[in-house]
Amino acid sequence: MRVFLVLPLVALAAACANPRGQCLAEATRDVHVLDHLISETELALARGYGVERETTYAPRATFCGGYGYGRYGYYGLSTCYEPYPVTRETPVAIDPAAERRKLAELKAKHREAVARMKEDVRACNSAYPE
Repeated sequence: MRVFLVLPLVALAAACANPRGQCLAEATRDVHVLDHLISETELALARGYGVERETTYAPRATFCGGYGYGRYGYYGLSTCYEPYPVTRETPVAIDPAAERRKLAELKAKHREAVARMKEDVRACNSAYPE
């Protein structure tokens, strides 16, 4: 499942290089999102429960340096607190029938998105030949 999270980021980073890459990334984005949603829904159905993710920020102590920290305004070190994200996953109950309906709708949208993606990729290839 983590592969589905990493692939769009890698594609997006590579796409920033040129207009053709940006066009292709835009053309394939919906399919990547739908792939991720389908895999999450299938996983929830297989497990029998869903997972709700909540990201909060907790303080983390670190050292900061700079002028004005030390004695007489010289360079010195001090402790600073910076926020870092903490993601909690909690299991939640699902309605299997509703999840199956959602999965069927996602797969139908995926088929439509793939057809649109093929047209958009052809348009990108004709607009920005290699």
